[in-house]
Amino acid sequence: VHHPMSGGEWLAVLMLVGIVGGVAISIVAIITGHYRQVALDDMETTLKMEMINRGMSADDIKKILRGKTGQFEPEAIAGLFDAMKANRGSHRRRHSRA
Repeated sequence: VHHPMSGGEWLAVLMLVGIVGGVAISIVAIITGHYRQVALDDMETTLKMEMINRGMSADDIKKILRGKTGQFEPEAIAGLFDAMKANRGSHRRRHSRA
């Protein structure tokens, strides 16, 4: 039985498939990384706008975002959560009077 390709030709085909596959995987990884970064930037922008809409100060926003990167002071974050709880409580009281 005669095969249309010899052993060396099979090796060349396998190498070509490996190279093309490696390039394709690299391209997909680059594109996926780009879209991931765009999505993260969009989420961060949305978060910032939400914090601004809630009336948070620039310092509070900086502290929260710094906490996201692991460079936070626990006392500052605890203070922010306390302030947010107090704002929610006063917000509920204002709406319950109406």
